[in-house]
Amino acid sequence: MTGFLLTLLRLSLLGSVLGVVLMGVLRLLGGRISRAAGYYLWLLVLLRLCVPVWVELSVPADPYSTSVMSVVMTNPAEEQAGGTTVLFPPTNQGGHSPDSVGGPEVPSEGGETAVPAPVVDWGAVLTSSTLWFTAWALGFALSLGWYSWSYLRFAELVRRGSHAPGPMALDVLKELDPKGKTALAVSPGVPGPMALGLRRPTVFLPEGVEDRGRLEDILRHELTHLRRHDLLYKWFSALVASIHWFNPLMPLFRRELARRCELACDEGAVGRLGPEERRRYGETLLSLAAAPPKGLVVTTLCEEKEHLKERLVNLVNLKRQGPAALALALCAALLLGSCSLIGGAAIETQAPEASASAETQAPNPAPTADPDALLTDAALYDLGGGLTLAIPIDIVEDTMVLFDGDLGDGSEPVFPSVYHRSSYEAAMEELDSPMGFLFTLFRYDQAEYEQNYLAVNGGAGQTTFAQGGGWYYGMAEPTDVQYYTTGGDLSANDPNYQRWEYVRSRLADIQADFIARNGLTPYDGRADLEAPFLWQGEHRYVECHDADYSLSLTLLLSQPATQGSGGIWCVEGTFENNYGGWSKVLPRGIEVPAGEYYADLQAQVDEGHRPGLLDPVQAAMDWFRGEYGDEALSGMKFALLEGTPTGNLLGAIRQVADQDGALESIYYLDEAPSTRRGSIGFLERGRMADEISRYLYAVVWVESQAPGTIDGEVMRYRANAGDELLFLEEGGLLRITMGDTVSWYRPAYPYEESPYHRMFNLYMDLAAAEDPFTQEQLDAGMEALSAWFDREGWGEPLEGSLRYMPGYARYHAQLYLQNGKGQGSGLERADVLVLYAAFTADSPRGEGDYVFWLIPDGGGSWKVEDWGETIFAALAG
Repeated sequence: MTGFLLTLLRLSLLGSVLGVVLMGVLRLLGGRISRAAGYYLWLLVLLRLCVPVWVELSVPADPYSTSVMSVVMTNPAEEQAGGTTVLFPPTNQGGHSPDSVGGPEVPSEGGETAVPAPVVDWGAVLTSSTLWFTAWALGFALSLGWYSWSYLRFAELVRRGSHAPGPMALDVLKELDPKGKTALAVSPGVPGPMALGLRRPTVFLPEGVEDRGRLEDILRHELTHLRRHDLLYKWFSALVASIHWFNPLMPLFRRELARRCELACDEGAVGRLGPEERRRYGETLLSLAAAPPKGLVVTTLCEEKEHLKERLVNLVNLKRQGPAALALALCAALLLGSCSLIGGAAIETQAPEASASAETQAPNPAPTADPDALLTDAALYDLGGGLTLAIPIDIVEDTMVLFDGDLGDGSEPVFPSVYHRSSYEAAMEELDSPMGFLFTLFRYDQAEYEQNYLAVNGGAGQTTFAQGGGWYYGMAEPTDVQYYTTGGDLSANDPNYQRWEYVRSRLADIQADFIARNGLTPYDGRADLEAPFLWQGEHRYVECHDADYSLSLTLLLSQPATQGSGGIWCVEGTFENNYGGWSKVLPRGIEVPAGEYYADLQAQVDEGHRPGLLDPVQAAMDWFRGEYGDEALSGMKFALLEGTPTGNLLGAIRQVADQDGALESIYYLDEAPSTRRGSIGFLERGRMADEISRYLYAVVWVESQAPGTIDGEVMRYRANAGDELLFLEEGGLLRITMGDTVSWYRPAYPYEESPYHRMFNLYMDLAAAEDPFTQEQLDAGMEALSAWFDREGWGEPLEGSLRYMPGYARYHAQLYLQNGKGQGSGLERADVLVLYAAFTADSPRGEGDYVFWLIPDGGGSWKVEDWGETIFAALAG
């Protein structure tokens, strides 16, 4: 059993390494190989995880290899104010290391040596191969049993309520599967289209799919899964995951495999379709996106909503792969296959050379201008280069400050990695791999800051928080949960996890102390990311797109060196018109700041070289050629857009929307609000900014002149402090008011949905999200109002005008309760149903738009309590 367990661990380690390498290789190759090749390369990982065949290499040891140091501080900064020098781990009072065990025998009072009582050898128990094999076998049985039971139970629920599909669906199936190998059924129990069964596969449709185009897309997708035996592939991955149930990478690998499966299936399903059919296929993905119950071995049209954007982009950019792509895929398979056969290395050890390093005392930092930010009780760590890191004394025992390698002579700083102690130790013991990473510090010069922070939109987990001496200082934190406990259990109510959260909450204090203690200046790198422009001066928008607009970009160009007719143009930002979102652009692979690079390029142009950079359109084409290649440039159209660019306007919009305030629907008349018809002010601070940004994410803006007068429909976000966003229906204009500054903007493109309508839809969506009424209540209210029309002689309202509008209803219900008949009635929001109807001039009532307030009648239905003509503040009865 010991041999089996060691082989299992070895397979798990080798498979994990190969899986991580494969993920990196596929990310590096991008779209240069087919999605199917990327999908089937994962078979190598699954085989590596379960086939015990390998070769070993003999490699020499590196005598200069680094190791993590157990001493967490050198050159203690004892003289600094506001700190306590701590060496950790400390020794106990008896002078022994806390890790020491045993000791001399203790004589008894009679002088004889005391014989200790027999004890259980827990070490032998815990290292028993029988115990660990039993634990593994139990985990394997539970994991595979869970997959099987979940699948069988779900399949039974789906089939129990299923029924035959309509004739249209059967006709589509017959066209796509003329041999009739696949059955088709409709089931209300499925969240989305999916295939079940290995021997007799069945495609299950949700209720209500009646459009022929949708049916073709669904069945083409699911039949592609079945032709490729993806269900069998997924069962194999479930078996491997059960064998390695203890490996924390297995869920990641299974998710990646499922993602690759869907990408490959999309590629196969639409490979021979035209642009319009692909667009319809993408719309089908959006309309039927749903996730199956977790862990089920099924194939679905869309497994995870967060992957929809990637799949849609792949549909747009899908190209037929040529011989070069096939050769590249074969090379990748050969390389990874060869790597998968390497099972280890026999290391030839040799004695490292002796080395010595001198300890030098780092100078004290410059006096801080903000002494209140200093931690009053902290452990101080000399990083070298005049920098000191302080860890609050109350979390010192929770942390491990680890320096990797030689600390040098102290002239240059060495930034340690800080870990959560218990997570690190538990993971090292169980996984032989560290967990519990909290943070590390870094610093960039100007060129590094541009390349490693700005050019990657901030990077993953990076925060730039200080500046000084020509350096940008930042903190890198993990983007995943690093907390780990014995057995891998995670519970938010666990005191150990709550302690972990407390330790993480002190990172802001560590940043503030680092700024103050080292004489730095606070600096928020996010301001650079959210700034509308990288370069001041003249700017232009250039639109570029292919024939069917599957690739459509707005390029932001600026003059980074000389302004005016003799200045070069560069692309400093790109906007994906189909999906939205600005990305900053800086020259790649340079080792000097971009300003110096462009100054040199300007000098070359001044000498007569590369004159095309003096024209923004030519500069845009030059950038596109370097980014996408000469072949992609063919068929692209480039044109200057009218208007003065604003760059990324979301930063300014968020400045207003991030304040406490309310989103309102208003009718303006002669520059002043005439009627307020609804207000949404219930969201917590920050969320409204996120929602507004999300609805405006795909809009490119240019500067605009103010209209002669403001009349008509308006959506307004008004902060309590007075700042304001005003979205006009007419012309799609936006007015931003911040303090005494008023600016006007308009969309750069004639969007089908204007910014006003986007905000109106947001307003309605937010109101609907908190709406207290069920559809049954709304239907009952409309029946009661229709009966009231008959009794009162109003006649029939205009067809389709009797409706419930959540946003307006929310406002008018509040109005009724606060100022109308409902004032002091004891009624609540859920007791006031507001409906709207319009009547023509031919009706007995006469032409008009009306609002009606209904309250419970005491018998389970509704009664009309009040009504008013049009939508205004005063209530008429």
